[in-house]
Amino acid sequence: MKISKISILFIMLALTGFNVSSSFDFNNPSVTVSSEKVEETEKGKVVILSLSLCSSANLESFQITPDKPGLNADSELKYVFNTITKQASVNYYFSVPENVTEVSFTMTLNDTDRKTIKIREVVIN
Repeated sequence: MKISKISILFIMLALTGFNVSSSFDFNNPSVTVSSEKVEETEKGKVVILSLSLCSSANLESFQITPDKPGLNADSELKYVFNTITKQASVNYYFSVPENVTEVSFTMTLNDTDRKTIKIREVVIN
């Protein structure tokens, strides 16, 4: 009976490991958009990106830069992490101005060893 419980534990750990490996890029800082896919929105609406940031090394800085400024004053986000941070969650808000048809968000995550850049584009109707 004890052997079967241990076997089940190892199987659960293995399945969890496979799930984590599909979400994050090991040996590189990883930016994962965990909110619903936002590919299209309307003028005057707010785009919300829920992000998961992770690295095997310590995170140093994170930045989101839209190619066009939003209506909110903090549409460009720059953040510097504590020296011992390995993961973080960020909710980013962007108020869509009336005069744009597409917005591209460039997300840059730096850790002590590497840098990752991810781009997300949103079409405005």
